[in-house]
Amino acid sequence: RAAEVLSRAVHTLFPARRRAERERARHHMVQHYHENKHAEHHRVLQRHKIIEERKEYIERLNTVREEEELRRQEEQLRAAAAAEARRQEQEREEREKRRHASELAAMRERHLRERMALISQTNVGKKVLQKLDEEDLKKMDAEAIAQREAEELMKERRELQARLKSQEKKVDYFERAKRLEEIPLLQKSLEEKQVQDKAFWEQQEKERIQQLIEARERDVATAERLSRMTAQRDEFMARLRTERGAAYTQRLSAFKDKLAAERDKRRAERRKQRIEKRRQEWLEEKRRAEERAAEEARRIKEEEERLAREEKERQRAEELAALRERKEREEKEHQEMLARAEAKARAKEAEIQRKLEEQKVTVS
Repeated sequence: RAAEVLSRAVHTLFPARRRAERERARHHMVQHYHENKHAEHHRVLQRHKIIEERKEYIERLNTVREEEELRRQEEQLRAAAAAEARRQEQEREEREKRRHASELAAMRERHLRERMALISQTNVGKKVLQKLDEEDLKKMDAEAIAQREAEELMKERRELQARLKSQEKKVDYFERAKRLEEIPLLQKSLEEKQVQDKAFWEQQEKERIQQLIEARERDVATAERLSRMTAQRDEFMARLRTERGAAYTQRLSAFKDKLAAERDKRRAERRKQRIEKRRQEWLEEKRRAEERAAEEARRIKEEEERLAREEKERQRAEELAALRERKEREEKEHQEMLARAEAKARAKEAEIQRKLEEQKVTVS
């Protein structure tokens, strides 16, 4: 409180010094603003530049990461496409194997039916087929059936020979007692029977051999036909691989073109976004700078208005102080004048009293 009173007293007694201090302070603030406004603007620009460089660096990192991600996805797609191509190739090979096996099975079945048809034309073949059921026929091929037929022929031959020997024994045992003139006839009949049996066996053997030769010829023709089909199959496989390889190459090229177009599109979008973002940031920075400048101007104006108000208040205080001082001086002068008048009156009254006293003394 005492310091405030003393300060007001100093300002009242020395108003010019306070006015000069305020003027120096205002001038210092204005000078400081003008001296630092370029540095402040440069600092803002440098800060904006650093921010832009950091953003560009982050953008480059993001671009590199995105390109790495795109390359990784491209590798995954390429690997998936290759795996799909291998799977399709494997499926195609499996289908080709199944088709080839089906054709071979159909050919074997046809060959078997033809062989069975030929075998069924002979008595021995009929016997062989009668002894085999459907399940056995499914498990056997033409060679196995021919082997069964040969075995049946050998069996019948052995049975025939056994019957012939048995008949010989019967003839020997039961006909030995007959007349001797019948023996040549029986011998002749037996020889004729043996000749017929031999001719029958030779005919059967000839037919069997002919059937084997025909079966062999059919097998050779089938093998040749299959060999020609193998060449056609290889040609078809090569053509299919070429077509699928071209289709895969075409799809891969289309995918790469689409990927490149998408990459360019994203880059253009990011560049457009960066430009728009920088424009917005520039506008925002400009707005902030204008606000700071307006705020600084407002602050300076308020400071000037405050200084002006203080100056008015000071002038008013000085005027009031001068008025109060004049009144006090006038009051003092008036009091002094009254005191002088009173002193003069007392002196005059004392003079009158003295004179009256002197007159009294004279009269006495």
